[in-house]
Amino acid sequence: MLSRAVTFLEKYLLSLFFMCFAFQEIRVLFVRLPLFAEQRALALGSTGLFAIVVKHVLLLAFTFFAGATLLMNRPAVRPPQSVRDVGIPLLATFFQYTFALHAVVPRVLTHNLMPVEYRNEAAAAALVVSVAGYGVAAWSVLSLGRSFSLLVAVRNVVHGGPYRYVRHPMYLGYILSFVGIMIGAFSVFSIALTAAYVGVTIYRATLEENALGGYSGEYYAYAARTGFLLQRLRVAAG
Repeated sequence: MLSRAVTFLEKYLLSLFFMCFAFQEIRVLFVRLPLFAEQRALALGSTGLFAIVVKHVLLLAFTFFAGATLLMNRPAVRPPQSVRDVGIPLLATFFQYTFALHAVVPRVLTHNLMPVEYRNEAAAAALVVSVAGYGVAAWSVLSLGRSFSLLVAVRNVVHGGPYRYVRHPMYLGYILSFVGIMIGAFSVFSIALTAAYVGVTIYRATLEENALGGYSGEYYAYAARTGFLLQRLRVAAG
């Protein structure tokens, strides 16, 4: 019964959520593209607006393919085994919306700590980091294909694309997008949220590693030659 409920949640409800998100990104692009054509690029100039458009294109690609693959993904050979296998991924997935609390948090916690003279550079850096994060996340979900899953479940061990280098490139992309937000709104609140998100994401990745390792001994050999979130440095033999 639990397995059927979890399957319904991931396959239909979460896929619908991502598709709605993709539709929202299309609406955003319809607003941004005319601005780009007119070279009205707000504070960051035309290059900044181009980067913003690229970010939304990547978000559209990620959310569309995430929704589509959740709808069409193959059955799990090892479905979620506990409430933790469902709850932690859902917490991580929707964690970004905690930034909406910015409006109700005391101002002393949301005050931008970045010196005024560096805020334009910080905004540009935040945009670059966010674009990189969304790019990595989109590449990862495309590489996973029908093995993509939000919950802690096992479908197949993927070695291609960014998974050749690290075991959790999608989560690396998520973390980069959070870091981008933190740089752009450099406050005690954004720093605390980003730190909490990194902790939840690492725990989520550890749960997945335990599930994958229990399913396939091959996974440990794969883990030995790849990094967790960052590629391992290899020292050339002398």
